[in-house]
Amino acid sequence: MTGTSSRPAHGALPAQKPLCHTPPMRRIGKREVRRPAAAPSAEALRAAATHQATGQALMAVATTGIRKGIYRFASHAEMNRHTDEALARAIALNVRRRAARR
Repeated sequence: MTGTSSRPAHGALPAQKPLCHTPPMRRIGKREVRRPAAAPSAEALRAAATHQATGQALMAVATTGIRKGIYRFASHAEMNRHTDEALARAIALNVRRRAARR
């Protein structure tokens, strides 16, 4: 048979639209979102420095609560439990240290 077919030839992939993982969103308001730049502006550097200083001021103990090393878990639930417990210990330590400063 020599007719045209809507099916692709054997082994060929059908033509597809390019994947779009971020579909266009509706814009509300007129604020422009800045794109990342190779050289940040002075305003952006000041904002980043303020953000970093605020985070460091809130953090009395500079730790996530998880010691360095290689961890192997039997399941994601076990890993999540370990991470949650470490985070809870770090938060509790931060609270105790901040209370001791007063």
